[in-house]
Amino acid sequence: MEGVKYEDRTCCEIGSNVPSEMCPNEIDTSNEISIGIIVGSSIASLCVICCCGWVFYKKCYVSSSKSDDALYQIHVTKIATHNRIRCLEKDVETAENNALSYQNNKM
Repeated sequence: MEGVKYEDRTCCEIGSNVPSEMCPNEIDTSNEISIGIIVGSSIASLCVICCCGWVFYKKCYVSSSKSDDALYQIHVTKIATHNRIRCLEKDVETAENNALSYQNNKM
């Protein structure tokens, strides 16, 4: 028995190097295959869940921040437009006053 690997002796008759008749010719790997299928399916499912979460995050949070930016731009534009109108109204009043004072000085 010395010099023979344990794997080679596992299916032998006691005290012999010859495989017994009860020893199956092929090793049953169905358990290994089912574990591989379970592990592979779990990893694939985890990847799909992560991808769906990423898409949901991008759709909800990125689009809402874009709409918030758009609302802010509208607000800033509205304020700038009102300020510009006030400046133009002051310029009109100044121009009217200058025209009246010019006419008064001319007479």
